Amino acid sequence: GTGILDGWFPRDQAEHETETLHNAFNDFATLVRRYPDSKYAGDAYQRMIYLRNELAQHEISVAEYYLSRKAWTGAANRARIVIERYEQSTWRKRALEIMVTAYRELGLEQLADDAQRVLDLNKDIAANLYNFDAELEKPPESSWYKFW
Repeated sequence: GTGILDGWFPRDQAEHETETLHNAFNDFATLVRRYPDSKYAGDAYQRMIYLRNELAQHEISVAEYYLSRKAWTGAANRARIVIERYEQSTWRKRALEIMVTAYRELGLEQLADDAQRVLDLNKDIAANLYNFDAELEKPPESSWYKFW
């Protein structure tokens, strides 16, 4: 959730260390795998989707930084991580765009063309999946503090 200071000092979860996010994702995955019929499985799955998108956003943020510094190899590598590890995230389109840019700047035309081809082929699919994922992007509000 958001705290009282977030209005004055906004923070982006993707800019923070990701170890906690990875640990939370793994814990929710364990719950879903071990207890798929649990009343908590659906909630855990939605939280996994949110965490997956946050982790992918972190990689994109780093890739964008590398782009701004003209560190093309670093940008391409961070974008590739999104495609390989978080292929179902809402950030895969941006990852492919970064790969196209970085590979072109590196003179790796075949890789740039391949990334562009994947981007073009999945344009409609990506838009539809993004709309679906957007509904699940934020975790459900916790109600542990509600007494009534």
